[in-house]
Amino acid sequence: MIDIGGTTIKTPSSLDISIADIVDLRQNLSGNTNADIIALGKRTLKLKYSVLTATDLITLLNILKANFFMTVVYDGDPEQSTPKTVTCRVSERTQSIYTYRVTSKIYRDINFELIER
Repeated sequence: MIDIGGTTIKTPSSLDISIADIVDLRQNLSGNTNADIIALGKRTLKLKYSVLTATDLITLLNILKANFFMTVVYDGDPEQSTPKTVTCRVSERTQSIYTYRVTSKIYRDINFELIER
């Protein structure tokens, strides 16, 4: 289950979760590394859909462009057994046209990342 901005979206074919620490590293003239920790445990959610209809893709893209930052609730976080809520922005959205039908298109390899604020 993935909810973006209050709307439950279609279940993706895959969801990859990256956890990163944001650190400002620099070396001084003595060769020592100094670090300022900016944030710990920030998530990037990588969603992939193998195939979507044009209607499903338009619905998804409209949800993603509704706000620059959005609240995302998802299951499956490796550090939490209950659904996790994060505030994210969406990165580049890519998709390929798989096939044209007489009345509509089918898209494949739809990918985007939700990057925690």
